[in-house]
Amino acid sequence: MDRDSFNAGDWFNAIDWHLDSSGWGRGLPSEEKNKDAWPLMRPLLADPSLAPGKAERERSLSTFETFLRIRQSSPLFRLHSDAQVREHLHFLNTGPAQVPGLIVMSLDDAAGAIDRRHRRIVTLFNGGLDAVEFPLADAGNASFTLHPLQIANDDPLLAQARYNRVNRSFATPGLTTAVFVEQRPTRERIALLQNDINALRESGAIGVGLQKRLHSVLRRVDAQIAAGQDSQASNSLRRFIIQAGTLAATRAIRAEAADVYETLRVL
Repeated sequence: MDRDSFNAGDWFNAIDWHLDSSGWGRGLPSEEKNKDAWPLMRPLLADPSLAPGKAERERSLSTFETFLRIRQSSPLFRLHSDAQVREHLHFLNTGPAQVPGLIVMSLDDAAGAIDRRHRRIVTLFNGGLDAVEFPLADAGNASFTLHPLQIANDDPLLAQARYNRVNRSFATPGLTTAVFVEQRPTRERIALLQNDINALRESGAIGVGLQKRLHSVLRRVDAQIAAGQDSQASNSLRRFIIQAGTLAATRAIRAEAADVYETLRVL
């Protein structure tokens, strides 16, 4: 119940990593920011029936683990500088017409400078009890899906979160954080790889011969994807990875090609 417990000490904030206890009713929160609410808190904290049970603690742990895996799924969640934050992070539900209780965070990377897998990630934090609809004014023809890790979740509320491409709006249930992703098209990722090869040549990291061979393979991959020949494109990408060799300079493009390869195998 503490509205600001970061400085409340280990006794108040202690965690039972075995999940056998929750610390409910351990004491009233600190006086500094909570004293006015003590009369309300005291009888609630004294009621053991309100304490979260083992099942609730396990679900909380599972939820936090899922959020950590979501964070790891995109470098857009781990921007390294204030310049990157200013360029790629935007909050959308702002101003006098904002939807109360809703935070909408957009991580944008249309150019592929940070994340080759995703063009955009929109996260909605609905702190209200009721479901909300939020229109995305600049959605264009984007197709958003719930994050795969949340699709796999057994939370019945998350199953109600969705993006309506016709209305260009997100639906988010109450007391829910929903993460929606716009996947980068595979052919766009191939085009970015072409740019990477040119940059390596311009820096002198690879020679003209290797540049031409790698471009030739990627042109074949692009044509195969365009023709719906994903299996053949996967085989061509394997040849690309082999031709890129073991140079330190080509490590990044080999890793990206391998990731595209895995994506094609799933499709």
